[in-house]
Amino acid sequence: MTNATIPDTIERSTDLPHPVEKVWAALTDPAEFGRWFSQRASWELAPGAPMTMSWDEHGTSVGVIVEVSPTSRFAYRWGSEDRPLEDGQSTLVTWTLAPSAAGGTTLTVVESGFATLYNGPEQIKDNTGGWREQFENITRYLAGG
Repeated sequence: MTNATIPDTIERSTDLPHPVEKVWAALTDPAEFGRWFSQRASWELAPGAPMTMSWDEHGTSVGVIVEVSPTSRFAYRWGSEDRPLEDGQSTLVTWTLAPSAAGGTTLTVVESGFATLYNGPEQIKDNTGGWREQFENITRYLAGG
C-alpha cells in the first residue's frame, strides 16, 4: 500500500571533476566503495549478485545488484539482513553517470520505494541526510583525501 504523505524518492546530483571511468570504479569496485561509502563492501559486479555493505556503527546492509550498464548506470536493491529484498521491505538505489561539459562527470543517485517501505517516514529522513554525507565522502575520496 502506498502512503501518499511520504515522498517516494530521494534524488541528488553533483558534478565531479573526474572522468566517468574513475567515478564508475569508485561506485562499482567493492574495495573502492568500502573506502568511501561503508567500511566494508563485497559483491561480484553482475545483475542478480548479492552484495553486502557494513559499518561498525550501523551494522550490515544486504542487497542485490539489479543493473550494470558499464560507465553509465549501476542499480541495486538494498535493505536489512532480517527482511526480504522486495518492494515494501527494501529500496532501489540507481546511480547514473554522464560526462559533463568540463570533462568531468555528473553523478546522480535516485533512491526509490519509500512510500511503500515498512519504515518509510523514518528511513527517508535518515537516508536524505545519509546521501548528503555520501556525496561529500565520494568527493573527498576521488580528490585523494
